[in-house]
This record gives sequence, structure tokens and C-alpha cells, in this order.
Amino acid sequence: MAQLLSALFANCFFQTVSRRAGAGLFKSVGFGFAAGIAVLVFFRAAAVDCASYFALSYCYFHFVNMGETARRIRILREIDEAGPLSLEELLGRYGGASVSAARISRLTAGGHLVFQDGKYRAGKILLFMALAVRALRRISHGEKSNAQSQS
Repeated sequence: MAQLLSALFANCFFQTVSRRAGAGLFKSVGFGFAAGIAVLVFFRAAAVDCASYFALSYCYFHFVNMGETARRIRILREIDEAGPLSLEELLGRYGGASVSAARISRLTAGGHLVFQDGKYRAGKILLFMALAVRALRRISHGEKSNAQSQS
């Protein structure tokens, strides 16, 4: 278990350092992944640690990549802050009509947005993800929800 945790730490650390040093997303993820592999090789980790490392590294990549998909996040934040918006209102706030239309189409197809009564609303999948992120924030940072922090 210590080998696995050391490898994961090395992965996160070297990915972050290389990204801040100017490496692109995929290169920095590759550097971090290779650093973790080096730790596993150094410790001669068991096969289960190696398999776990690969699986967790895959999850970490998608966690990091999620932050890089800012357009989708921005669209979702616009809807979260303003409430339901028509397509015209959303495109007016966001700009880049063709890019936005493609993103909205994908978000709708994936169930993240629901088009109803001429407006887009957050879908059940998005609401579940928002609740999960809020719970993780509370656990990891001790942050209160917006309703609790405003009272």
C-alpha cells in the first residue's frame, strides 16, 4: 500500500510541476505517470499495486482533463448562476455560437442538460455530480454550501 501511495504522490507531484513549467496537458500527465511507474519499479511493487496504480492514474487523468474542458464547465456555470436559459440567452452570454451549439448538443445528448419548455435545465446526471462534488468539498475542505454560508 505504501508503494501505491508513493507512486500516486509522485504522479500528482510531477504532473503538477511539469504543467506549471510549461508542458502541455498530455505531456505533463505522461511525466507524472512515468514518475509513478519509476516509484513502483524502485520498490518492486506487487502486481496488485501496479494494477491499482494504472486504474487510479486513469481516474486522475480524467480528473485533470475535466479541468481542461472549461467550455463545458462555463456553460454549466452560466446555467447554474442564471437559472434556466434559452439557447439565444445562453449563446449571448457565452459567445462562439458554433462551438457552443456543438457543446450544448453533446451535453443534452449525454443527459447533462435537459431541453424543456424552450429552456435548458440541469439534468439528473449533472445534479448528482454537483451533489457529489459539494460533498467532497465539504469532506476535504470543510466548506459549507452556498445556502449555509449566506445565512
